[in-house]
Amino acid sequence: MSSLPEELWSRILEIGIEKSNFSHKDLCCISISCRLLHRLSSDDSLWNFLFSDDDFPPSTSHSSKYLYQLRFEREKREKDYWDYHIARMKTLQKDIESKRESITVHETGEVLSSV
Repeated sequence: MSSLPEELWSRILEIGIEKSNFSHKDLCCISISCRLLHRLSSDDSLWNFLFSDDDFPPSTSHSSKYLYQLRFEREKREKDYWDYHIARMKTLQKDIESKRESITVHETGEVLSSV
């Protein structure tokens, strides 16, 4: 790795993002492979390629990587929120179904508990 100049590694990362559709996950995976790639993959210009204009308004106070991290954390919280509520709804649905099974309708139309 050290036999190639940093400029070449930087260009490889740029091409990967621009042409090969590297995702944020790819860039994060590359960043943990070694110190050099960690440093190079933290370059804000690389993270700028990952965002379209609709993702975030231009910001001079925060790096694109930081803005991505905020968005990732927000989306994770939202996903966790919905996962929890979906699981809760499934539990409630099972409870209702089990209660229905414990109630039988008598021939006369009266509702009797089979408990």
